[in-house]
Amino acid sequence: MAHRRSLVFLDTDIRSLEPKNRARYVALRDYLQHMLLDTVEAGRAEGVFTTPIPADAVRSVLVMCQGVANWFRPDGPLTAEEVAERHVLLSLGTVGYRDVVTGEAALPFQRWKATPTRPASLPS
Repeated sequence: MAHRRSLVFLDTDIRSLEPKNRARYVALRDYLQHMLLDTVEAGRAEGVFTTPIPADAVRSVLVMCQGVANWFRPDGPLTAEEVAERHVLLSLGTVGYRDVVTGEAALPFQRWKATPTRPASLPS
């Protein structure tokens, strides 16, 4: 969303889209939501995720990620990649990923390092 800020208006202004474009947008949005919900429910079945309310957790993750486009600024204190990393942690916590909740997550990406202008606020 940090790289697609110009598209953030779509979800709040879908009424303004032509019927064919609105239907296409809604279908893609619903597909994404159902794909995430299926993933969270599969994770619950395997004991990886612990959220007792998967549909609400998925909606929360989607809204949180969409919101990035409203506040992110390329010249702000965080890079898009740093924001993405934080949102991965927040999203995993939202769905109840056990290792994030306990602080022992082994994430599939390298965490960012502190620089003189960007102090590390996440453990390395």
